[in-house]
Amino acid sequence: MTRYKSTMKIVQLVGIAALSVLLFGCTSQTSYLQNTQSDVVDTVIPTQTPTASEPSQTEKPYSHTVELPEIKGEDYILDKLGVPILDSNTHFDQYYLELSLLRVYEYENSTFMDAICTNTYSSDLEGEARICFYGEDGKLYAEGKILTADGRLVLPAGASTPIYAEIMTEISVVGMEYSIEITTPFGPIGED
Repeated sequence: MTRYKSTMKIVQLVGIAALSVLLFGCTSQTSYLQNTQSDVVDTVIPTQTPTASEPSQTEKPYSHTVELPEIKGEDYILDKLGVPILDSNTHFDQYYLELSLLRVYEYENSTFMDAICTNTYSSDLEGEARICFYGEDGKLYAEGKILTADGRLVLPAGASTPIYAEIMTEISVVGMEYSIEITTPFGPIGED
C-alpha cells in the first residue's frame, strides 16, 4: 500500500504543477468601449413589429459621370507596375528594394558585410552600391563594394538574394555607423 500512496502523491504533485503552469501561463486580454454620458445616444424602440410585404423592384441606381480636369505639370513616365518614376536615380531602390539581416563582422584579419536584399519589382534589377563607414569628422574610414554571388549586383525579380561586401579598412569598423550608397542607379534588366 505504501507504494500506491507514494505513486498517488507523485501523480497529485505532477497534476498540481501542471495546473499551476497552465494558470500562470494563461493570460486574458479583453478590450471594451467605455461610454461616458455624452457618448450615449438615445435609441428609439419601435412599438410595432414590422410586417413582411411583397417584394418590390428598386429604383434604377443613380448614375453620373464625373469629368476631371486635365492635370497639368511635368510629364512623367510610369514603371511596369504603374508607379510614377519621379527620379530615375533613386526610383527602383526606394520603391522595390529592401535590406534585412545586415551584419558587419571580422574574420581572419578581414572585415565583411552580409545581408539579404529583397527585390519586389516584377523584373530583375541591376545596379551598383557600396557600404561606407564615416567617422564623426565626416571622413571616410572604410568602404566595400556590395555584390551578389555572381560578382555583380543583379537582384532577381520577387526574390530575396544574399549580398556581401569585403570592407577595405585598416581599423575595426564593427559597431561604427555606416551608410549604403548607390553608385550606379538600379534599373530593370531588358526593359526600355
